Amino acid sequence: MSNTAQALHSEHELRFITTNELIEKTSLSRSKLYKLRNEDPDFPKPIKLGRKELRTCQIRWVESEIDQWMTQRMAARG
Repeated sequence: MSNTAQALHSEHELRFITTNELIEKTSLSRSKLYKLRNEDPDFPKPIKLGRKELRTCQIRWVESEIDQWMTQRMAARG
């Protein structure tokens, strides 16, 4: 495990969440989620699991990154 992975793992329990779980967690609509994903450089990028050529690619999000983004948004509301 790399130092970065160890630091992340020790700081937060790593958990991948589905798009539906992300929508439930953030209360964002699916269209707003995709807009943020494409237009907001601060919004966490998803992880693609599986093999694209076999059409088994699945999108997952790192829950701790979503939590951090939400915390930053709350702090920025001033």
